[in-house]
Amino acid sequence: MVEAILASLLLLALIVAGVNIYAALGLSGALGLLLTRGMNALALVPTSFFGQLNSFEMIALPLFILMGHVLAKTPIGRDLFFAASRWLSWLPGGLAIASSGACTVFGAVSGVSIAGVAAVGGLAVPEMVNRGYSRSLAA
Repeated sequence: MVEAILASLLLLALIVAGVNIYAALGLSGALGLLLTRGMNALALVPTSFFGQLNSFEMIALPLFILMGHVLAKTPIGRDLFFAASRWLSWLPGGLAIASSGACTVFGAVSGVSIAGVAAVGGLAVPEMVNRGYSRSLAA
């Protein structure tokens, strides 16, 4: 119990001090691991870190982001949203619904929901703002 409190206090102190979230989480997690399991447990950190980075999701995510940028910078993306807005123009907020649907499909296909947001979001936000949607709704 004391270990969890110490790790949580370190996390809060680092966040208040302005340390990046990833570093604060990593340091407080390492402290918690060190306090609960001892020095031998720290030897597992590199293996676990590599195992997480070596997953299919982490390989596919940059490619989905690249695909989203390609769609955003070429006329294909604009044409795609033009077709989607025409198809769903009878619905209020049709383009927003099309964006949500595209994110859902990308997430279902890839197995990583954030990949859909990364791929479609780069294209959807500027196009929705251009079509009069508020920035808060588009984001």
